Amino acid sequence: LGTWRSSGVCSATDVRFVPNDISPEAMSMLFVNPTTAYRMLEDFETLTEGDVVIQNGSNSGVGQAVIQIAAARNLKTINVMRSRPDLGEITEYLKLLGATEVVTEEFAQSRKLNELVKSMGKPKLALNGVGGKSATALLKQLEYGGTMVTYGGMSRQPVSVGTAMFIFNDVKLRGYWQSKWNDLNMNNSA
Repeated sequence: LGTWRSSGVCSATDVRFVPNDISPEAMSMLFVNPTTAYRMLEDFETLTEGDVVIQNGSNSGVGQAVIQIAAARNLKTINVMRSRPDLGEITEYLKLLGATEVVTEEFAQSRKLNELVKSMGKPKLALNGVGGKSATALLKQLEYGGTMVTYGGMSRQPVSVGTAMFIFNDVKLRGYWQSKWNDLNMNNSA
């Protein structure tokens, strides 16, 4: 169907009813950000209460949805975001959503992250929406056999993985694209 249309003819099965009390802006993200967050938390690792998830791009729509869903499932989150002038306000907001810890990219790329992970436990799952050095910082924290799922590349930098991460830590790297999931699961009630 595309996006920017003022009118069109289509089958009733190609559209969904939208209640009047939901803004068009909120509705436009409903089938992307929360569902992306849910599927990544659900489909790549078996997570149980108390497990740790680490993510970058934490203040994005997907990142915020990850925080809320993880909190509802009693998962701990380490949330990485870029430094910015309103860092304190955004950190407070993410904590209100349920974030366990919120740190900057600089923190995540330092030894300080190692200490934080020691106190919380190694993450089973890393969610990467940024790429580059940010993705590498997440990957280095994964528990043995953990998974990093890449769903975005905001930095436009490649995900680089040293051979040792595969050999000695048996990490798994996966990609996720909500549109492809929708296509593959069109007739599935999951």
